[in-house]
Amino acid sequence: MMKYKKLLWWLVCILSLSISLWSIRFIVYLSTGYPEINGIADKYTGGFLSHFKILFDDHKSWFLTHVIGGLLALGIGPFQFSRQIRIKKPMIHKGLGFIYISSVLAGGIGGVMVGFHAFGDLARVGFITLAVLWLTTLYFSVYSLIKKDFVQHENWMFLNFALTFASVTLRLELGILMGIGLSAYTAYQIVSWLCWIPNLIIAIQLKGLSFNFQKRYAVS
Repeated sequence: MMKYKKLLWWLVCILSLSISLWSIRFIVYLSTGYPEINGIADKYTGGFLSHFKILFDDHKSWFLTHVIGGLLALGIGPFQFSRQIRIKKPMIHKGLGFIYISSVLAGGIGGVMVGFHAFGDLARVGFITLAVLWLTTLYFSVYSLIKKDFVQHENWMFLNFALTFASVTLRLELGILMGIGLSAYTAYQIVSWLCWIPNLIIAIQLKGLSFNFQKRYAVS
């Protein structure tokens, strides 16, 4: 079982770091400009590619706030669950934790704002819901930490990173759905929900989570 968990952790690390590094290109576009869109490819995707160029050009601040926050959270997140770092190097864990919290806060707020301009109505609702839940789980995680309830802090952070990991599952699922013949528009509407709902369900199942809101989070 431990070997299985370790392999799963390494897989999550590799996928997270890969997408995180790939997302840096959006920062590079600040100086180089967004690449020209291939007309044939854009027509094939129903305007999906040109939509992102417009989103980048017209809502650059919120777009980059979301992207930079997301890529930092995605790159840091897996290492926050490393037992070796948590126990043997707690100051590193705390330092990375501060960066992770700040990154999710920025990425989540940016995600809500960018979500209003997502590609399709269903996608708008899906991505805004994801961003709100991303921020909500972050809030409860930080609240638990302040209350020194470290078990619940870890539980909420586990759920939070499951939502952060939606950046990975979105790309995998989008490729698969378009690969089996769905249009970019249809696939995007589906993955706006599919990229995070299974992640959340799996995270809850893996941790066997139980939250007593009335007892734990009552306002005193």
